[in-house]
Amino acid sequence: LPSSDLCDPDGDGSIITDDGRVVEHAESLDSDLLDSFELGGKFSFLENHITVNASVYHINWEGLPVATTNVTTACDALQNAGEARSQGFELETAFQVTEQFLTEFGVSFVDAELTEDAGVVGQEGDRLPGSPKYNANISASYEFNLLEKPAYIRGDYAYVGGFYNNLQESGVEAGDYHTLNMKFGMAFDNVNMDIYINNMTDSGEVTWVNSVLSDDGRAYRLRPRTVGLNVNWHF
Repeated sequence: LPSSDLCDPDGDGSIITDDGRVVEHAESLDSDLLDSFELGGKFSFLENHITVNASVYHINWEGLPVATTNVTTACDALQNAGEARSQGFELETAFQVTEQFLTEFGVSFVDAELTEDAGVVGQEGDRLPGSPKYNANISASYEFNLLEKPAYIRGDYAYVGGFYNNLQESGVEAGDYHTLNMKFGMAFDNVNMDIYINNMTDSGEVTWVNSVLSDDGRAYRLRPRTVGLNVNWHF
């Protein structure tokens, strides 16, 4: 908790959040405890032309540390927030369509929330900060010869679901954005070269918001469209 008259004018070790709740700042945090259970497998089909990696998981978390913020005064209070649960699944697949053409796909889902009330810090059912429910990605690459030299072209698309940096899901939402990257490469004897374009759509979405977000707009955005060249020399 910042030691200033603005954050704690009466010196009682607490702040008032934006929704009027009084939150006491913990002098020290208890160690958190986590139990994790996971079941998964790796599978292949059609003589390894198709591979699938899948898993489901369930995590019980006790005493997780969370920050409660007053955006107006830029003050934080840090506390243990009782018990939480995180459960979901992850799926990754790859399909070697031909010897030259490969596609890959991945998706994940997570349900992460408090499982009991944590006083004024959060209530049962509040979604855990920084936990997008859905993420997905898909890519395709094709290898070929150009000027009698091996070459390839690859595209990658990804989606990141929306999320907040606090249990109350207040303030600015991060995530909920799409990205598209492209790459072209060639090999010249002992020299490899590739040209890439990242964030082709020049999206400027927010990727994370600091625990304190005041008028200075302290947050992270996607890197603007970037075009670059990599050259590797093997010797």
